[in-house]
Amino acid sequence: MTIKDAEKLTGLTAKSIRYYETKGLIQVKRDQQNDYRNYTEEDIQQLKRIKVLRYLEFTIEEIADILQQEETELAGILQSKSRQLEAASEGYLEKQRICDALLKDSKKNTLSQVIDDYSDTVEFLESSEGEEFTRGFLDAICPSFSAAALESLILSGPILWLFIHISQKRWDMMLFNSIAALICTVSLALIWGNYFKHKKQHKQLVQTKNKGNILAFPILILLIVAALALVVCIDTLIQKVMAPEYFLFYQMSQMAEPLMVVLIVLFLVICLGLICRFWNIKGAGFLEGYVESWNKLRKGKIFVVFAFLAGLYYCLTSVTFVTEKEIICHSFFHPFGVTYTYEDVETIETGFGGSYFTVLEYQKKGQFYYQVVLDGRTVTFTAPTVNEKYQRYVMDTYLELEEFDSALVDLGIPKESSEENWKSNDLDTQYVERFLRIVRN
Repeated sequence: MTIKDAEKLTGLTAKSIRYYETKGLIQVKRDQQNDYRNYTEEDIQQLKRIKVLRYLEFTIEEIADILQQEETELAGILQSKSRQLEAASEGYLEKQRICDALLKDSKKNTLSQVIDDYSDTVEFLESSEGEEFTRGFLDAICPSFSAAALESLILSGPILWLFIHISQKRWDMMLFNSIAALICTVSLALIWGNYFKHKKQHKQLVQTKNKGNILAFPILILLIVAALALVVCIDTLIQKVMAPEYFLFYQMSQMAEPLMVVLIVLFLVICLGLICRFWNIKGAGFLEGYVESWNKLRKGKIFVVFAFLAGLYYCLTSVTFVTEKEIICHSFFHPFGVTYTYEDVETIETGFGGSYFTVLEYQKKGQFYYQVVLDGRTVTFTAPTVNEKYQRYVMDTYLELEEFDSALVDLGIPKESSEENWKSNDLDTQYVERFLRIVRN
């Protein structure tokens, strides 16, 4: 093939083809009769490779070296070039932002004054400290897929509850739930918009973070299993160690229930620290930062463990058991419990909570509660755990509270009750009717 044929097949000019030949990138044989260049299929393929590599901004020297390499080495070379191009594009974006800032500030001051003001900024960005700062800043703002997925999982809760309330025709909860769902929907759009924006602008960095966080999901599953195991363990200790043999039902104190959330968090913090230490996790994205923070705690680790054990003790001892004749109240200062008879109950109060924002479960709007006062101490029941030996309680939820109320009322104990906010209760009709029977009894 002649040089004109090579031009047509490669899209290169004759001048470029001759230039690559002079640089030794291709070795073209000549016709012995007329000394014209005779391009082979292999020469055309080589020129096409050179064209692509030049488009990717490889130098002539780099191309000469690449053409000598095995094809298996090409992947590593292209990855390195990809990182270089990404860094260059980030540099151009930074320069574009500075250019826009100069134009904006030049409307207030003279352009020469504005340029003088930005000279220190440019000097810092060109220094090694500036490059390190820029890399750290980009690493901080670039989200990983794991982080976006975890945030989406958390924010999907209010949206799911909105659809549940619509299906149940719970219009009394619509306003608050709709606002929360709208905020979460907008947040989800912003989270994923931000993720795909940075993935497009800083593809290599986001891919690196995703690879670093590849352990996030298996570790998350382990932590969920550990949290469930903790809850089961606490429940088992309460029923097998602390409970009297023939108790009807029990419930933890209202303060112990939110404390359980804190307890689980502390437990997961300890578990994650142990997992990261025993697995010797390195280069694992957010886990690496967690390991570093955990190792720096030192004496703080003892405090975390102590706080967990103190919370565990409080939860285990803040429980009230009800038997057929007695009420046994455990507390932080009375771990073995104080026993009362039904006749010791001073007053009864029952109804439905009326607050939208509260930490205590029984105060939430529509939440049924049943309270008794013993020796000046108020004990609240909302959703007791029944003894599985009594099948009628297992098969008929909240029957234990109805029978307990009947026994106390029959003893003539003063009772104060209210039906206000009962329509806000989100349980099935059969349970709401049972609550109303208790209130009206």
